[in-house]
Amino acid sequence: MKSILKHLIKNRIALLCVLDVAIVIWIAWYERGIEYERLLDIQYEVLLDMGLPLIPLCETIYDTMIVTITINMVVLLLEIRRRYKRKYEEHELTIAYVYFSLIMFCMLWGSFYISTRIYGSVISESNTLFRLPIWLFGKELFTSIFTAPSLYLSVCFIHLCICLFYLHLCVVQNCNNDK
Repeated sequence: MKSILKHLIKNRIALLCVLDVAIVIWIAWYERGIEYERLLDIQYEVLLDMGLPLIPLCETIYDTMIVTITINMVVLLLEIRRRYKRKYEEHELTIAYVYFSLIMFCMLWGSFYISTRIYGSVISESNTLFRLPIWLFGKELFTSIFTAPSLYLSVCFIHLCICLFYLHLCVVQNCNNDK
Protein backbone atom coordinates (compact mmCIF):
# COMPACT_ATOMS: atom_id res chain seq x y z
CA MET A 1 0.00 0.00 0.00
CA LYS A 2 2.79 2.39 0.89
CA SER A 3 4.59 1.85 -2.44
CA ILE A 4 1.38 2.49 -4.41
CA LEU A 5 0.82 5.82 -2.62
CA LYS A 6 4.47 6.72 -3.10
CA HIS A 7 4.16 5.98 -6.81
CA LEU A 8 0.94 8.00 -7.11
CA ILE A 9 2.46 11.03 -5.40
CA LYS A 10 5.40 11.00 -7.83
CA ASN A 11 3.15 10.63 -10.87
CA ARG A 12 2.16 14.02 -12.31
CA ILE A 13 -0.88 12.63 -14.12
CA ALA A 14 -2.29 11.23 -10.87
CA LEU A 15 -1.76 14.63 -9.27
CA LEU A 16 -3.61 16.25 -12.19
CA CYS A 17 -6.53 13.89 -11.52
CA VAL A 18 -6.63 15.04 -7.90
CA LEU A 19 -6.41 18.70 -8.99
CA ASP A 20 -9.25 18.27 -11.50
CA VAL A 21 -11.52 16.59 -8.97
CA ALA A 22 -10.75 19.36 -6.46
CA ILE A 23 -11.61 22.03 -9.06
CA VAL A 24 -14.92 20.31 -9.91
CA ILE A 25 -15.82 20.14 -6.21
CA TRP A 26 -14.83 23.80 -5.74
CA ILE A 27 -16.96 24.91 -8.73
CA ALA A 28 -19.97 23.00 -7.39
CA TRP A 29 -19.47 24.53 -3.94
CA TYR A 30 -18.94 28.06 -5.34
CA GLU A 31 -21.96 27.81 -7.64
CA ARG A 32 -24.14 26.64 -4.76
CA GLY A 33 -23.27 29.76 -2.78
CA ILE A 34 -24.23 32.23 -5.53
CA GLU A 35 -27.66 33.79 -5.29
CA TYR A 36 -29.17 35.10 -8.50
CA GLU A 37 -31.66 37.92 -8.59
CA ARG A 38 -34.82 37.11 -10.51
CA LEU A 39 -35.34 39.07 -13.71
CA LEU A 40 -38.38 41.25 -14.23
CA ASP A 41 -41.44 39.18 -15.09
CA ILE A 42 -41.63 40.63 -18.61
CA GLN A 43 -37.98 39.85 -19.39
CA TYR A 44 -38.25 36.45 -17.72
CA GLU A 45 -41.24 35.40 -19.83
CA VAL A 46 -39.67 36.65 -23.09
CA LEU A 47 -36.38 34.83 -22.44
CA LEU A 48 -38.23 31.70 -21.35
CA ASP A 49 -40.39 31.76 -24.50
CA MET A 50 -37.29 32.13 -26.70
CA GLY A 51 -35.60 29.17 -24.97
CA LEU A 52 -32.60 31.24 -23.87
CA PRO A 53 -30.68 30.60 -20.64
CA LEU A 54 -31.67 32.72 -17.67
CA ILE A 55 -28.62 32.47 -15.38
CA PRO A 56 -25.46 34.48 -16.08
CA LEU A 57 -22.07 32.79 -16.37
CA CYS A 58 -19.81 33.67 -13.46
CA GLU A 59 -16.47 34.88 -14.80
CA THR A 60 -14.59 33.45 -11.79
CA ILE A 61 -15.79 29.94 -12.62
CA TYR A 62 -15.10 30.40 -16.34
CA ASP A 63 -11.59 31.71 -15.68
CA THR A 64 -10.90 28.80 -13.34
CA MET A 65 -12.01 26.32 -15.98
CA ILE A 66 -9.81 27.88 -18.70
CA VAL A 67 -6.76 28.16 -16.41
CA THR A 68 -7.18 24.57 -15.18
CA ILE A 69 -7.34 23.21 -18.72
CA THR A 70 -4.27 25.26 -19.65
CA ILE A 71 -2.34 23.91 -16.64
CA ASN A 72 -3.39 20.38 -17.62
CA MET A 73 -2.13 20.94 -21.16
CA VAL A 74 1.25 22.27 -20.01
CA VAL A 75 1.81 19.44 -17.51
CA LEU A 76 0.74 16.85 -20.07
CA LEU A 77 3.16 18.27 -22.67
CA LEU A 78 5.97 18.14 -20.10
CA GLU A 79 4.99 14.57 -19.28
CA ILE A 80 5.08 13.62 -22.98
CA ARG A 81 8.56 15.08 -23.24
CA ARG A 82 9.63 13.17 -20.13
CA ARG A 83 8.10 9.97 -21.44
CA TYR A 84 10.77 9.67 -24.14
CA LYS A 85 13.58 9.91 -21.58
CA ARG A 86 12.50 7.54 -18.82
CA LYS A 87 11.54 3.94 -18.30
CA TYR A 88 7.90 2.92 -18.51
CA GLU A 89 6.24 1.89 -15.24
CA GLU A 90 3.41 -0.62 -15.01
CA HIS A 91 0.64 1.54 -13.50
CA GLU A 92 0.99 4.42 -15.94
CA LEU A 93 -1.42 3.05 -18.55
CA THR A 94 -4.14 2.62 -15.93
CA ILE A 95 -3.56 6.14 -14.63
CA ALA A 96 -3.66 7.46 -18.20
CA TYR A 97 -7.04 5.78 -18.81
CA VAL A 98 -8.45 7.15 -15.55
CA TYR A 99 -7.13 10.64 -16.40
CA PHE A 100 -8.62 10.50 -19.91
CA SER A 101 -12.01 9.41 -18.55
CA LEU A 102 -11.97 12.14 -15.92
CA ILE A 103 -10.98 14.80 -18.44
CA MET A 104 -13.75 13.74 -20.82
CA PHE A 105 -16.30 13.97 -18.00
CA CYS A 106 -15.01 17.40 -16.93
CA MET A 107 -15.01 18.79 -20.48
CA LEU A 108 -18.52 17.53 -21.21
CA TRP A 109 -19.78 18.88 -17.89
CA GLY A 110 -18.10 22.24 -18.58
CA SER A 111 -19.65 22.43 -22.05
CA PHE A 112 -23.09 21.75 -20.62
CA TYR A 113 -22.49 24.29 -17.84
CA ILE A 114 -21.47 27.04 -20.27
CA SER A 115 -24.28 26.30 -22.72
CA THR A 116 -26.93 26.78 -20.02
CA ARG A 117 -25.69 30.25 -19.04
CA ILE A 118 -25.77 33.79 -20.42
CA TYR A 119 -22.14 34.56 -21.30
CA GLY A 120 -22.28 38.07 -22.74
CA SER A 121 -19.99 39.88 -20.31
CA VAL A 122 -17.40 37.18 -19.54
CA ILE A 123 -14.88 38.24 -22.18
CA SER A 124 -14.36 41.90 -21.34
CA GLU A 125 -11.70 44.34 -20.15
CA SER A 126 -12.83 43.94 -16.55
CA ASN A 127 -11.90 40.24 -16.60
CA THR A 128 -8.21 39.96 -15.69
CA LEU A 129 -7.73 36.82 -17.80
CA PHE A 130 -8.60 38.69 -21.00
CA ARG A 131 -7.26 42.13 -20.19
CA LEU A 132 -3.91 41.68 -21.98
CA PRO A 133 -5.28 40.07 -25.19
CA ILE A 134 -7.98 42.75 -25.45
CA TRP A 135 -5.39 45.46 -24.89
CA LEU A 136 -3.11 43.96 -27.59
CA PHE A 137 -5.71 43.17 -30.26
CA GLY A 138 -8.53 45.54 -29.40
CA LYS A 139 -11.89 44.70 -27.96
CA GLU A 140 -13.79 44.57 -31.25
CA LEU A 141 -11.35 42.19 -32.95
CA PHE A 142 -10.89 39.93 -29.92
CA THR A 143 -14.58 39.64 -29.05
CA SER A 144 -15.53 39.10 -32.69
CA ILE A 145 -13.18 36.11 -32.89
CA PHE A 146 -13.68 34.62 -29.42
CA THR A 147 -16.88 34.06 -27.51
CA ALA A 148 -16.97 32.23 -24.19
CA PRO A 149 -18.21 28.91 -25.67
CA SER A 150 -15.92 29.02 -28.71
CA LEU A 151 -12.83 29.74 -26.59
CA TYR A 152 -13.75 26.95 -24.17
CA LEU A 153 -14.35 24.45 -26.97
CA SER A 154 -11.09 25.43 -28.70
CA VAL A 155 -9.07 24.93 -25.53
CA CYS A 156 -10.88 21.62 -24.86
CA PHE A 157 -10.18 20.38 -28.40
CA ILE A 158 -6.46 21.16 -28.10
CA HIS A 159 -6.35 19.44 -24.71
CA LEU A 160 -8.21 16.42 -26.07
CA CYS A 161 -5.67 16.06 -28.89
CA ILE A 162 -2.79 16.21 -26.40
CA CYS A 163 -4.53 13.63 -24.17
CA LEU A 164 -5.04 11.27 -27.09
CA PHE A 165 -1.39 11.57 -28.08
CA TYR A 166 -0.30 10.87 -24.48
CA LEU A 167 -2.63 7.88 -24.32
CA HIS A 168 -1.19 6.62 -27.60
CA LEU A 169 2.34 6.88 -26.20
CA CYS A 170 1.34 4.96 -23.09
CA VAL A 171 -0.29 2.18 -25.12
CA VAL A 172 2.71 1.90 -27.47
CA GLN A 173 5.16 1.77 -24.59
CA ASN A 174 3.01 -0.78 -22.79
CA CYS A 175 2.96 -2.98 -25.92
CA ASN A 176 6.73 -2.62 -26.31
CA ASN A 177 7.20 -3.44 -22.64
CA ASP A 178 5.19 -6.67 -22.98
CA LYS A 179 7.44 -8.02 -25.77
